Amino acid sequence: MDFYIGLGLSLQQTVQAIKLTWQVSLSKEIIQKWTVSLAAKLAPLIPKLPLPLSGIVAIDETYIRVKGKWHYLFTAIDGKHGFVITQHLSKHRDAKAALTILQRIIKQYDGKKFTLITDKAPIYEVAVHAAEEIITLQHI
Repeated sequence: MDFYIGLGLSLQQTVQAIKLTWQVSLSKEIIQKWTVSLAAKLAPLIPKLPLPLSGIVAIDETYIRVKGKWHYLFTAIDGKHGFVITQHLSKHRDAKAALTILQRIIKQYDGKKFTLITDKAPIYEVAVHAAEEIITLQHI
């Protein structure tokens, strides 16, 4: 797992590294299954981890396919440290989806003020309007 996740090696590179290091032959599929299994076990613990929040949050969305259907994946990252604060998957790119991820960010910040950086999408203006006392909005 250290090779694949910690060092960012590809699955094939991880298989080769494990073989060279421990003389054990594994398939790419086994490494992938271990990763998914570990992620599933760690997922409930992630929200409980204290994140070193910088007070700057960058938010954006992208269009992805999930099980053959198109969805929007909203992602909020820490503007200084670069880690993912939260994500939200939605069928629509609308103010409701923007508000959902914004509420998750506010929960992570536990009422502390932060600056939100967006791409000027109108959906964020609507979502921020409800929480102006907590958020300073900047567009890039």
